Amino acid sequence: MKKCECSLSISLTGDGCRYCQPQDYIDKISEWLEDTRKENEQLQAERDALKAREAITWIDASSRLPDDNTTVMLFAPDSDEPVWLGYYEDDTWYVVCGNALKPGAVTHWSTLPAGPEAAER
Repeated sequence: MKKCECSLSISLTGDGCRYCQPQDYIDKISEWLEDTRKENEQLQAERDALKAREAITWIDASSRLPDDNTTVMLFAPDSDEPVWLGYYEDDTWYVVCGNALKPGAVTHWSTLPAGPEAAER
């Protein structure tokens, strides 16, 4: 009997392997599935870590305000674009370009996310 000459990708996408014994074929598929499961678990863990690190927590503007002149994300639900970068100064909310927003327009704000970690060089 001939030894298997196919790769797993060919045997999974083609008409099946003409050379493998059925158990060898099953073993290859089982190994591939286990490798894929491990890779999927690793990717999910990385995704969860990124989501936790970059989670946005919106703070009710009526309960707490940011420090003056600190750039934050603003949420003004009645605006054409509800999320803006801006700051709070002298009882007024401003978008970063300096335009003042109407009183009560901003309902929530959030600190800016940390951004990506510095790449090693």
